[in-house]
Amino acid sequence: MPIITKFLTDSQGDLKLNQLSTPIDITQPRFDQSTFDGRLKRFFGIINPFFLLFSNSYLDKCKKTVKDYKEGIFDPNMTVDELWTAKRHYDSAYHPETGEKTFVLGRMSAQAPCNAIIKGGMLTFYKNPYAVFFWHYINQAHGAMLNYCNRSGKAGSGDNARLLTAFGCATTVGVGTALTLNKVVGSMKLPPLINRFVPFIASSLAMSTNIPIMRQREFIEGIAVKDENDVIVGRSTIAARWAVATVALCRILMAAPYMLLSPIIIDRFSKTNFYNSRKWISGPFQCFLTFVILSFSAPIGCSIFPQKGSIDVSALEPELQEKISKMSKPPSVVYYNKGL
Repeated sequence: MPIITKFLTDSQGDLKLNQLSTPIDITQPRFDQSTFDGRLKRFFGIINPFFLLFSNSYLDKCKKTVKDYKEGIFDPNMTVDELWTAKRHYDSAYHPETGEKTFVLGRMSAQAPCNAIIKGGMLTFYKNPYAVFFWHYINQAHGAMLNYCNRSGKAGSGDNARLLTAFGCATTVGVGTALTLNKVVGSMKLPPLINRFVPFIASSLAMSTNIPIMRQREFIEGIAVKDENDVIVGRSTIAARWAVATVALCRILMAAPYMLLSPIIIDRFSKTNFYNSRKWISGPFQCFLTFVILSFSAPIGCSIFPQKGSIDVSALEPELQEKISKMSKPPSVVYYNKGL
């Protein structure tokens, strides 16, 4: 823990807030988000499975601390590290644009524990067709919920029917893709080790359909694009396509370490005398292995691309380009939240 704490602080960490010559811009991340190192520090600070144990009252307190500081209200004895800790805990539970508290199992902090159970089941019971269906259904249902909770911007009013339809389609298509691939590969009589990789390939293909379906509204209405002062200048479907594509790629890369390494480790482990005399340990070991690997791969995967994406105005829709060109000081680059 001391190593992680040191990793997430800076030279001003121990200073009191009233000792600072200039106030902290709490609306921006603590570390430089234009670098991979800065993004990695940020996501290691907010994607922590143990944050799921925080009570609603504590999270509300963190929200109040952050909100009060924005308005110039703070405890002068509070240190810089204490303020940023409240901000990290706030960011772990609240949507960055809507400010809404995210459903606990839809938070990125829930990635490791939820997927430890789901992927552990997928990798353990990959031979039983009924178990394959069950675990892929749970996996796609959780993925659909995660995609919705970490979307870009607001869902919009009167969206329940569309959301339920998208959820059903995403889950059905995802499960169908996974089961079809399992059946095709199963008929090829491949070595056992190769068969263990099927869940990753199936999960990746399913995820590639799940994310766009759950975020389909963004393709229709676009996502908000802003200037450097965080002022919305319009909505773009082109930016939405980039946002969804990068999120899908990050999710696949996030899953790769545990879905590819686990089969190799388990295959070797299954040949030991210790395993053969305790085959019941397979499931718990799969879950533990997934939890450990994903605790690191989730923050790394989220850090590959900046959450605040950028796009040249010249690459946007012609009508949006025209609208921006009429501004008193038209920007050449605009920014958007790609989601997670």
